[in-house]
Amino acid sequence: MRLMVALTTIGLLGLWAACGGGSAVDPSTRPHDPDPDGDGIPSAIDACPHTAENFNNFFDGDGCPDIPSDYYDLIQRDVELMWAELFTVDQLTYTPITQFQAYTQPIGTPCGVLPMYSAFYCTLDSGVYYDDNMVTNLLLMQYGDAGPAFVFSHEVGHHVGHQLGLWPPSISDKQKELMADCFAGVWLASVAGTDFLEVVDADKAVARMLADGDQTWPWFSPNEHGTVLQRQTAVGLGLQRGASGCTSQEFLNMFPMEQQAGLALIGGRF
Repeated sequence: MRLMVALTTIGLLGLWAACGGGSAVDPSTRPHDPDPDGDGIPSAIDACPHTAENFNNFFDGDGCPDIPSDYYDLIQRDVELMWAELFTVDQLTYTPITQFQAYTQPIGTPCGVLPMYSAFYCTLDSGVYYDDNMVTNLLLMQYGDAGPAFVFSHEVGHHVGHQLGLWPPSISDKQKELMADCFAGVWLASVAGTDFLEVVDADKAVARMLADGDQTWPWFSPNEHGTVLQRQTAVGLGLQRGASGCTSQEFLNMFPMEQQAGLALIGGRF
């Protein structure tokens, strides 16, 4: 009986409202919800108006939830596409990396077990490996998409150097790392002014990341990768001078280290 009374009452109220009772406002004229998914991005500019944005410090303005690993794959592909084009101009053939793999605990590779808080290019399988905890939970959240972008373009830079024969003992270990930083700067310059990176001043974000980097993390260790100033300088050279600025004798002369055998293997490339 209670259910019947409730349904009857609701039906009568609905009929009364439909006939205009109790209000002079037509339900069809109710204001349109400007933010139906409640993510704070108005539907007029929300590419996914009915699915809330997940705010993770990259592409947070499009209104769509993003998966960082998907974006990382795009970075890797774009970096390699740029190098393939540069190799072709120089009448060389670029061979892509064999794998691009995240890990969340120490992982075994042909080059040995890789530590946490690091990213690594393995010459034995031409693969790039990265600690997702460092890249996503720390660098992405603190420095935006420029953080992961720099890490990945640096590691692919090692692959480029390896294909060109720029590897110890041809150059020293630190020079190898700084050259990879420079190569990363080349790619950052190639996407400057585009929508590929949401961070407006990627070079400044990278400089800040290098300055803030935990010196105890393998990827930021000055003993292996060079000082903060050296790394910032190397990135800047890539941004300003392109690939040729990273493979010149002048570049190596700027970073004299424990071993330097010149760039006899480079010739006129780039």
